[in-house]
Amino acid sequence: MFALLTASMFIKGPIVFAFLLPGIVLFQWLARESKTANAWCGSWPWIASLALFSIWVICGVKLVPGFYEQVLMKEFLGRFSQTVHRPEPVLYYLPHLLHKFAPWSVLIVALVVSTFRRTRSGIRNLFRQTEPDILWLVCCSLGGFVVMSLVQSKRVDRIYPVVPPLCMLLAAIVGHFRIKKTDERTLQWSAAALLFSIVFTGSYAVAKIVSDYRHDADHLEVFSRAVNKEAIAHHWRYEVISGPTY
Repeated sequence: MFALLTASMFIKGPIVFAFLLPGIVLFQWLARESKTANAWCGSWPWIASLALFSIWVICGVKLVPGFYEQVLMKEFLGRFSQTVHRPEPVLYYLPHLLHKFAPWSVLIVALVVSTFRRTRSGIRNLFRQTEPDILWLVCCSLGGFVVMSLVQSKRVDRIYPVVPPLCMLLAAIVGHFRIKKTDERTLQWSAAALLFSIVFTGSYAVAKIVSDYRHDADHLEVFSRAVNKEAIAHHWRYEVISGPTY
């Protein structure tokens, strides 16, 4: 966990805490009556990874020009302000996640609704009856999703870290139904979702390739080769500069 947290810190910053800690707290509370289920690895991996990241930030601010404005203020702290990305409503991520994760998002919702209707128990009782591995994946996905939804400054790709737990959650739910052999419709729905995803994704990929081929989507590559050729022929030096966007 120390190695994973440290790697995540240097990739995306302390935002990893927002995706993991709420789910861990929720799981510990829901599984508090269980003597074997435990998601807490101890406090030292969190503190040590944060300490290493803090040392890196301090060295960057002290030694690298522009590090404070570009990395600390814009990249990390800008995630929680409205200066970089405009504010969006709380449920902004929900339709995007349902759309971009389809048809698997629809399948998860259908399985959860089917389970809730079959057991006819309250949400608290449903969580208590859920196996620890499935419960952990639910908490891990739900915790990060809720926290990021409460942040006013939103961007669609920020919610993507909850997709891998959702994928594992879907596999765990389908496997649970298959082992229990309680609902044959689950396998039918899963087969239909798989067939739809293959047809949809394959059609989209083919259409995208054909469209790019027809509209010469490699014009940036052609332009880059032309610039490089002229620079070599005339012994020019060129560089990328910042400027206004029109």
